[in-house]
Amino acid sequence: MAATVSMEAALGTYNVTTAIVNGDKSSSSSRAVIKVWVEIDGVQMEPGMVVYADRLQATGVTLALTCTVDEGSCVVDGDLTLELFQRTKNANAFTFFAGPLSPTIYSVVVKAQALIECRTNAAVAACPAGILDGYVDASTQAAIGKATLIIEEHQN
Repeated sequence: MAATVSMEAALGTYNVTTAIVNGDKSSSSSRAVIKVWVEIDGVQMEPGMVVYADRLQATGVTLALTCTVDEGSCVVDGDLTLELFQRTKNANAFTFFAGPLSPTIYSVVVKAQALIECRTNAAVAACPAGILDGYVDASTQAAIGKATLIIEEHQN
């Protein structure tokens, strides 16, 4: 038997990184994941859990400034380094397999799992939310939309 699951998956990643002047690099990351699997009578079909969508976003900030006093005023000079990394993985449809099966009635269930995780300087932290360039829902999120399941019987 083959079961093909197609679905919409929406991911949002948002993180805030704050640097300390002349300190070490500060970093933060956010990750959103959706995994799907199909079960027949409570047993996972092959190949098991499949990643339908996965995004990791990480930022790093280094702020190195100097102050040169010139006639009572401070002239600030230095560098701001901003690093951004994103990695995304998607599968819009996937076919799961099981068999051979005897001619009887089975319970077929599609299951999905959403995960979000945020980190600041390598430690797990609460995920921030805010408004960024007019997007009032800037946050780390994973959402599942419309989905279809097509089941095909194979006679061998």
